Amino acid sequence: MQKLDPLQVARMFLLHAEIEGMELVNIKLQKLVFLANAIYVSLFHKSLVKEVPVFGRYGPIFPFFYKKLIMYGTGVVDLESFGRIDYNKEIMFGCQKDVIKLTWMVFKDMSSLEIAVYTINKVKYKGVNWSNDEQISNEYLIEKFKNFPELILKKEKPKKFRK
Repeated sequence: MQKLDPLQVARMFLLHAEIEGMELVNIKLQKLVFLANAIYVSLFHKSLVKEVPVFGRYGPIFPFFYKKLIMYGTGVVDLESFGRIDYNKEIMFGCQKDVIKLTWMVFKDMSSLEIAVYTINKVKYKGVNWSNDEQISNEYLIEKFKNFPELILKKEKPKKFRK
């Protein structure tokens, strides 16, 4: 199965947001892409995206993806700048689309701050220097997200952010 470019995954989230009349700011979009990859890894034991996540200064990031979005700062990222896509024609496998949609459904209502804090708390690791860009392995993601499918099956939101 072909791994995806983080930009492909981002386009899918931007499309979901547009369909629901929502906007995504840079940080939330980056964290959604990270979470989709982490959930995919926890379910299938392989990466959704081509790029390897790292412990960045402000939590887990994909370095090249981060650099591509830096021009947005803290602002809204628009779908037009990524190029229009047809959800049904995007070259992805069904399970890839399903995990992206699942990630959207679980995390779309979180604020940017909530989702950023969630990702930092979820992948925190004692002794990691968050600014040294140390890679986050699939094994580490499997360990940190191993209970995530149970949350979904119980239709629970992550504990800290239940309304």
